[in-house]
This record gives sequence, C-alpha cells and structure tokens, in this order.
Amino acid sequence: MTLTDLKNEFTQWRSSRNSRAEPIPEALWKKAIALSDTHGSGQICTELSLSGGQFKIYKDKFSASNEFIEIEPIAPEAPKSQNCSITLRANNKELILDMPITEVISVLPAFEKLLQ
Repeated sequence: MTLTDLKNEFTQWRSSRNSRAEPIPEALWKKAIALSDTHGSGQICTELSLSGGQFKIYKDKFSASNEFIEIEPIAPEAPKSQNCSITLRANNKELILDMPITEVISVLPAFEKLLQ
C-alpha cells in the first residue's frame, strides 16, 4: 500500500464518518504505522492529517504488541561444538541466528538493549 492509497482511504473514512469526534479506526492506524518502515513519521502525519502525538502513541501500542524474542533453552552440559538457534520475530519479519553455544553470551547485551 502506498501513502497516496492510504490518504485516499482516510479521505473516504472522513467523508463517511458520523461525527468529527469519531475515533480513527485501528485498521487505518495500523496501515499508517506500517508505512513508517518506508516513510518518516512527519511525512505520514502531514499527508494523512494526523497528530504526531497520537501517531507516536499508536505506533508504540501496535509495535509493542507484535514484538517478542524467542530464545531456545541451552542445556547446561552441552558440548562446546553444539550450535544454538535464536529466532527473533517482529512486524512480519524474522531473524534467525545460528551460532555455537559458546558465542551466545556475546549477543545477549544487544538483546537487552533492544528490550529497553
């Protein structure tokens, strides 16, 4: 979906809503948030006539609910040659790290920073 397509959807919704106080549907917010991967927040808010503050609130709300880190357990007595697979999934994207168990400790600080 392009920003222009979404702008047309917002225009259509605004013209058909019952009152100006009617909240923007979550489906439109989610589409706007999805565009933030390719467009700046300022551009999206300007084009769609959205409040920057509300955009940030909804972006945090929808982003936080879709993110998690899955770390497979490591056997305490695992041989040093055994590999560990770590899968990260967020926003329909997936990153799989496959590394020796002895190297896992070196990436844990990066995970901690992501969660802050």
